[in-house]
Amino acid sequence: MDSALTNVANLSESLNTMSLLSSQISKTKSDLQELSKSIERQQAQFLKDTLNAKEACEALGITEPTLIKRRNAGLIPYVKLGRNFYYLKPEAALCSK
Repeated sequence: MDSALTNVANLSESLNTMSLLSSQISKTKSDLQELSKSIERQQAQFLKDTLNAKEACEALGITEPTLIKRRNAGLIPYVKLGRNFYYLKPEAALCSK
């Protein structure tokens, strides 16, 4: 009889643990979804505030090789993400020809 009670107690404890884990998983999933949405908003804002190389060249009236030379000389601030370079719009606009 004690063995049966111990088994029931263990089963009850296991069910409580599983329930707790399930609620923690749900909360983590919700947190990850919120984080993903936040990252998407930040990414969209970043892309609004930047120019790609072609756009920067057009805005500054220079060729891509000149843009690269100025970037490498530290004259034009940029952010590199993977293989792509992005130039901040206000800072790129302040750079003279």
